[in-house]
Amino acid sequence: KHLPVEEDVKRLISSLTVLNAESASGSLAALVWKQQSELRCLADSLLQRVVTEPAVVEPLAMVLQSLRDRGVVPSFEMEEDGKKFQFDLKRAVMERTQAEFDSLPQDLEIEGDDGKEARNKVKGVMAFLGQLFLRQFTTTKILKMVVSSMLFRRERPDEVHLEAVCLLLKATGASLESTQVGMKLLDDFCIRLKELRSKFEQGPDAFHEKTLSAIESLMDARKRKWVSKRTNRLKDQLKSVPTNTSDGRPRLLSRGEGAAADGAAPPAPGSTSPGDGPAAAPPADGSPVPEPPAEPVAEKVKAAYIPPGQVERASFVRESEARPVESAPAEKSDFKAVKKGLRPVTLRPSAKGK
Repeated sequence: KHLPVEEDVKRLISSLTVLNAESASGSLAALVWKQQSELRCLADSLLQRVVTEPAVVEPLAMVLQSLRDRGVVPSFEMEEDGKKFQFDLKRAVMERTQAEFDSLPQDLEIEGDDGKEARNKVKGVMAFLGQLFLRQFTTTKILKMVVSSMLFRRERPDEVHLEAVCLLLKATGASLESTQVGMKLLDDFCIRLKELRSKFEQGPDAFHEKTLSAIESLMDARKRKWVSKRTNRLKDQLKSVPTNTSDGRPRLLSRGEGAAADGAAPPAPGSTSPGDGPAAAPPADGSPVPEPPAEPVAEKVKAAYIPPGQVERASFVRESEARPVESAPAEKSDFKAVKKGLRPVTLRPSAKGK
């Protein structure tokens, strides 16, 4: 028979949505936590939702962060192999996340009804790891080991894994680029992704269009400094019209104005946008300008991520406890921002990050 706290935990987590995340967080914080089994129940319930419903990963992470920041969930002293340690909320979640990551399936089909459950598991676990990083539960080193295992371990990585990696890097990119170590990691990961895109864009082993689009979307997001296309479009609209009317009052955009952002004609062949550098001259025969080849990933770079003959296994608990986390807590308005359908403010790295 389940303990009352465990029953409440399962009920609240199983019914959690974007709309009720804040109230569910308050209900969980009001519980009286007495045993370490209750923390394991919370971690199990969270990860069950993560692996089956990737869409609710963000509100689940928000609830987790709220519980930690309130300081209402106690830690329990435990002993394993003669060593004593504190079993707290963070350790419970990281152990459970580790188990799910280590059991991720391989060789999945990128599309179709077959394997949908396995694809959801990969995407959910990777998205959850990204949210844990942003919310100060895990470190850059864990992100490095996780992404490296998917990008460098095989000559032709699993396409579902690639898509999940792109989603994770897109979510954490701004935070990673705020530190020198994170920027170097992102540089190497993007070089590897460009190499894979170039190598498997055509031919019998070509990636599906969905995989190529995921890689392109990540590159585009980084080029835009992680600002969404919608935000850039609104900025362009505001710049394209006068700010005041003839009598000095603020002028509002009417329907159809600012069309340059949505319906403008594409740039002429050979033209560039600001920051792109000089354009290559189009060939004399009128054929498209070929894209420059991707920069090859040096063998020493690959070896730095996956040593030859060795598969580096990420120990989430050990690495999370061994060093400070490189990202700051989320803003308090997180719940409201997600409820409105907006993305939360990018989390800034702490000064201690290395």
